[in-house]
Amino acid sequence: MEDTLQMEDCSLISKYVVQLFKQTTLDEPIDIIPYATGVLVTIDYKHYLLTAGHVYDGNENDNIGFFRDNFFYPLHGEIKYTKAESHENDPDVAVCKLNPDVVNELKYNYNFLPFEQINSQHKLTAETKYYILGYPVSKTKKIRKYNQLKVNHFYYRTKGIIEKKEYELINANLNFHYLFDYHMKKLHRNGCRSKQQSPKPQGMSGSGVWYWENNKFSLIGIITYWNGQASILQATKIDIILDIISFY
Repeated sequence: MEDTLQMEDCSLISKYVVQLFKQTTLDEPIDIIPYATGVLVTIDYKHYLLTAGHVYDGNENDNIGFFRDNFFYPLHGEIKYTKAESHENDPDVAVCKLNPDVVNELKYNYNFLPFEQINSQHKLTAETKYYILGYPVSKTKKIRKYNQLKVNHFYYRTKGIIEKKEYELINANLNFHYLFDYHMKKLHRNGCRSKQQSPKPQGMSGSGVWYWENNKFSLIGIITYWNGQASILQATKIDIILDIISFY
């Protein structure tokens, strides 16, 4: 029997994944747009949001938040993110150590992934054992009549890319990055062999990459870049993010 993640397991993963919105106006009523994705983890009794560095780069921290019960909550906390001059040398990740009040609000709808389910020093394989779950911008619709948002996450199964030439092709850094197949018309539907038409991944920056083996999932990286021409998604290794967290 093929060891694949089932629908109920994807629902469990979704509890650790939050859609991020960007506030575009300061005046009431505020306006927000779907912007990115984040993963919630807890380490040593502290609570963190993990996402891509470019989500925060150039934005006021209070402009990034989550949406619950028709209300926008800024992600207040201590934020660290990487910034470099070149794609090749930039891990492009952000970590926010969340304030207790934000943690309490998030816990109404989400859980925080325990450290035991974070998979550092993972050796990437070409097997189709990787799942990515996030919030493409195109999957979120504003229902103006009721002033509400209709939100849908997107998840799919893919394989790791291990050929060195593919990393060289898009200037990825083997020390920082994992690469994954993202042929939009050839991605596997969850739990079966058929393929699906997939959305453009705008809004999926910050999504987690999950490795599924022996009926268990673990977090191995965070999505940071899409190369549409090469049909490749790039993730920063979770090891890099753990190094950043060690400095808090």
